[in-house]
Amino acid sequence: MYEGHIPIHPEATDEMALLWNYEEVLEVLQSFSDVVLAYFAGHCHEGGYYLDDKNIHYFTFNAIVECFPDTNSFATVHVYNECLKIEGMGLIKNYEIPMKIK
Repeated sequence: MYEGHIPIHPEATDEMALLWNYEEVLEVLQSFSDVVLAYFAGHCHEGGYYLDDKNIHYFTFNAIVECFPDTNSFATVHVYNECLKIEGMGLIKNYEIPMKIK
């Protein structure tokens, strides 16, 4: 798992929110696709998700400023041997990602 504030995959965000050198970062992560399972980001208020052809999951979580007043939004990532479970609250959805088996 890797995380950063800025999204790095154009299919998981608004193009205006992409990291300036996202192509270089994607190349590095995808070259280690046997060990990289997911990348988590923020920054793009609408959120997004994409699974690439290297089986890497790209999550862009919704911004808390998009919540209605007096509500909250966050996620907890649970790491297990067989999967990652993302438990969302508010605007964030729940996900279950199987671990890669080599």
